[in-house]
Amino acid sequence: MAEEEAQEADESPEAEEAEGASGGGRRSFLIPVVASAALVLAGMGAGFLMFSRDAPEEPVDSAEAPQEAEADHPFERAQSEAAHEVAAATAAAGAGKRLGAIFSLDAFIVNIGDGDRDRYLKLKADLELSKDTVAEEIEQRLPQIRDLIISLLGSKSFDDVRSIEGKDLLREEMLRRINALLVTGKARSIFFTEFVVQ
Repeated sequence: MAEEEAQEADESPEAEEAEGASGGGRRSFLIPVVASAALVLAGMGAGFLMFSRDAPEEPVDSAEAPQEAEADHPFERAQSEAAHEVAAATAAAGAGKRLGAIFSLDAFIVNIGDGDRDRYLKLKADLELSKDTVAEEIEQRLPQIRDLIISLLGSKSFDDVRSIEGKDLLREEMLRRINALLVTGKARSIFFTEFVVQ
C-alpha cells in the first residue's frame, strides 16, 4: 500500500506537469491575442477622440446656409477684403508703438470712373491723431476736410484704387492734404474701416 501511494505521488507531479504544459501553451497563445486586441481598441479610441475634437460643436442650422451664400456677393466680398486690409494696415502701422487718439470720419460715397462704366466708391476712415487736442481742430475744420477728401476720391479711377498699392497711395494723399490744414497737431495715420467699389 505504501508502494502504491508512492507510485501515485510520483505520477501526480508528472501528470500535473503535463497538464501545466498543455495549459501554459494555451495561455502563451492568448496573451499576444489579447494584447493585440487591446492595442487595436486603444488606437480606435484615440482616433475617435482626435477626430471628434475637429467636428463642429453645434450642428449647422439650415437657416444660416443662405447667409453664407450671400457672402459671395461682390459688395460683401469687398467689405471682407477691406476688413483684411484694415487689419494688415493696423498691424504694420502700429507695430511697436502706442495707438493715439482716434477720430472717426463719416462715410464718403463718390462716383469714380471705370472706362465707359460709372462706379461708386464708399469709404469710411478713422484718423489716428498725434494729440487728443487735435480732435477739436478737426471738428472745427470738418467741412474743409470732407471737401478735400471728396475732391480727392472723385479724381480717382477704378484702376487707381483697386490694388493695395493704389489704396496705400490714396491713404498717403489723404494724410498729406489733411495735415496741410491742421495747425495744433497732425494726423499720424489713416485707417480705412470700409472700402467698397461697386
